Amino acid sequence: MLSALRSHPELAVFLTLAAGFVIGRIRIGSFKLGNVVGTLIAGVLIGQLNIKVDHNFSQKHRLSGTWVDESHYSDNNNLSPWPTGYSGEIREKPKVRTLSFTSVLSPTLLNEFRFGYRATSLYWSPAIETPGVKDDAYRFLPQVNGYPVYVRPVMFANHVVGASGDFGNRSPLTTYSDNMTWTHGNHSLKFGGELRYAYTAGYQPTPVTSLQFGLIPTVTGGAGNVAVTGISQVNGLLTNNVTLAQNQLLFLAGSVSSVSMRFETWEPTDTTYIDYKESYNHPGQPENTRGKIRENHQNEVNFFIKDDWKVTPSFTLNLGVRYDLFRVPDFRSATGQFWTRGPVDGNAGYFGMSGRSFSEGAERRSAGSNRTT
Repeated sequence: MLSALRSHPELAVFLTLAAGFVIGRIRIGSFKLGNVVGTLIAGVLIGQLNIKVDHNFSQKHRLSGTWVDESHYSDNNNLSPWPTGYSGEIREKPKVRTLSFTSVLSPTLLNEFRFGYRATSLYWSPAIETPGVKDDAYRFLPQVNGYPVYVRPVMFANHVVGASGDFGNRSPLTTYSDNMTWTHGNHSLKFGGELRYAYTAGYQPTPVTSLQFGLIPTVTGGAGNVAVTGISQVNGLLTNNVTLAQNQLLFLAGSVSSVSMRFETWEPTDTTYIDYKESYNHPGQPENTRGKIRENHQNEVNFFIKDDWKVTPSFTLNLGVRYDLFRVPDFRSATGQFWTRGPVDGNAGYFGMSGRSFSEGAERRSAGSNRTT
C-alpha cells in the first residue's frame, strides 16, 4: 500500500480527505474534531497536507494563505548488492507557507502585506541510520574499542551493508514584504520593501563521493605497501585476469590497503579535533542529523518607489527607483558562532599597520615624513 501511495500521489489526496471525514466524526464528550481538523490529522499521518485559506473580513480587508507539507521517500539509496543486505534511504520534506493581507485604508490608499516561508529538507541516510534496518545493520559492523568499522574488501567494497554515504541539509527562505499604493489625480504612487532571510544548514559525516573520509572508521582492502608478485609471470593470463587473481589473493589474505577516520571541529573556538565518539551524536545535535553542522547565511533587502503618471489618456509615464542590498554570505556553526574568516577588528583590520581608518593612516604617514626630514 505504501508503494502505491508513493507511486500515485493523487491516491494520497483522496485517502487524506476520506480519512479526514472519518476522523472528524470522533467525539469526546461534547467536543467534536470536525472535518477540517480530521483532514489535518489524516494529512500529517499520510504525508501530504495542503490547505488554502481565503477569508474576507469585510469589503475592505481580505486574508488569504496556503499551508503545504509533503513527505517524499525513496529506498533506492546506498544499495546493498546482497539479496538480504541492508540498504539506505532518501527522504525529502518540503514545506511552503504563504500569507497575504490586503487592506483598503481609504478610497485612494491600498496596503498589501505578504509573508512567505519555504523550506526544503533532504536526508540521505546509510543503512545504519535507516528505520527498520538500522539496528541489524549496525550490529553487522565490527566494533573496535567502541568504534563501529566499515570493512570494504578489495573484491566487493559494498556487500551486506551498502555504501556509507551520509549527508543532509535544510534550506529555509523567509520573506516579508509590504507595499502601499496611493492614487491621486493622474498619479498612482506605489512604494514598499521586502526582506529575505535565507540560510542552509547541512551535515555530512560521510561524503558520498569519498566514503573513506567519514567519521566512522573505514578499512579498505588492497595491497598497501606489499604488492602481489609472480602472477603476471603465468603464461596465457590476460591483464584483466592478472588483476582479478591479485585481488582475490589480497582478499583471501585479508590484506589492508588503508585505515581512515575523520576528525573535525564544531566551533571556531575549539582547540582540539574530535572523532566519531564525540561528534557523531554531539550534545545538542539537531534531530535526524549526525556530525558537525555548518550554516551558510545570506540576507537580502530591497525597497522601491515608483509613480505611474497618466500624462494624457493615451500616454502613461513610469518613473521609479529601486534599491537592492545583497549581504555577503557568512558561515556559522550550529550554535550561531561565525566561521567566516576575517581580520581582527572587522573591516577596519584591513588597514593593517596603517591604523584603523584613512585618517589614522594619513596621520601616521605625516608623522613618518616628519621623522625623516
